[in-house]
Amino acid sequence: MIVNMQFILPEQQMNQTPPLALVKTWYDLLSSSEDNSVKQHAQQMLLNAFESPEAIAIYLKENNILKH
Repeated sequence: MIVNMQFILPEQQMNQTPPLALVKTWYDLLSSSEDNSVKQHAQQMLLNAFESPEAIAIYLKENNILKH
């Protein structure tokens, strides 16, 4: 069961990167979950936060979540 959690942030925070722990959680779910709906949700959350797969990869590499 996936709970759709949407966060409403003040305007000045809208363009900020989500917390590292949250990004790592999304990546871990995307990489290891056996449930396709969980993977799809994690992927969508990452894309919503970073807008492109390339931006996601850069962030993951810069923060040592994804090895170079």
